Amino acid sequence: MKMDAKTIEKYFGGISETELQRFQGFLDTHPLMHAEFKGNDVPYYRCGKGEKTILAFSGGHSGPWALYNSMIGLEDEFQIVVVDFSSLDNLDDFCRSVNHVLEEERIEKVCVTGQSLTGMFAQAYFRRNVGRVEAMVLTNTLAPKKERNKKAALTILRFFPAFLLKPLINKRLAQVGKIDAKISPEVQERLAFRMALLRHDIDQVASKKTLLAVVRMLFEFNEKDSVPVEGVENWPGKVLVVTSEDEPYRADVELLMALYPDAELFSFPAGWRHAAPLILMERFQILIKDFLLEDRCLSSKNRRE
Repeated sequence: MKMDAKTIEKYFGGISETELQRFQGFLDTHPLMHAEFKGNDVPYYRCGKGEKTILAFSGGHSGPWALYNSMIGLEDEFQIVVVDFSSLDNLDDFCRSVNHVLEEERIEKVCVTGQSLTGMFAQAYFRRNVGRVEAMVLTNTLAPKKERNKKAALTILRFFPAFLLKPLINKRLAQVGKIDAKISPEVQERLAFRMALLRHDIDQVASKKTLLAVVRMLFEFNEKDSVPVEGVENWPGKVLVVTSEDEPYRADVELLMALYPDAELFSFPAGWRHAAPLILMERFQILIKDFLLEDRCLSSKNRRE
């Protein structure tokens, strides 16, 4: 990502100098890497230190730098790999591309994390690579459900102009990120910068091709991945499902808990909706650290803010 004066003025002007400097510092110290898989460019980040490796994903409407807060906040205690799936259009190739990156980086075991859209890709990866996953954290995301697939949707999207599609995505993301509770000026700046970065990526990074590819993979996820995960009953790892009392996707928590037996549940209180992990970022990162660094699962299946 290029942060030239024109880009800064157009997307980030007047929002938060502190957040801008933090993001620029991340870009300066974390080079974006590239792997080739079946002739496709697969961008990714590799950073951090520690015995455990967190595997996360990005793509579709945002670049891998969108996870900069997580990388900055967790890289002192974990190795982190963030893989962009934008160049793929089916889940098997997506998972193979991820494993290709892991092999390039000589990483065998991972702790998979996913939030919102990427939570579905985290589940798809886990299903196809149970033996490689030590733990999984799913945050404010959906479970696979065949009924969500609308057959006409892909056809409509194919003929929908990109210049009309992108504003609709921006509007949808703004609605999902809407919050009711009061937040501090510092957190307001963090949230405003995050939304500006999303607008930048949708305008400058996303394309109709990548957006259609994501929708195809989500259709595949809903169609093929709604049955119980094979082998999960003997899997020695652990799963944490994170939600909020007023999370728009909360209705899927029961489905997620059924798909992943013995999963633990953590719920933020009402007020922050889908944006809770960003608004309560420090607490959210502590939750992830505590869960992944435990030697064994807690005796209680439920955690609560």
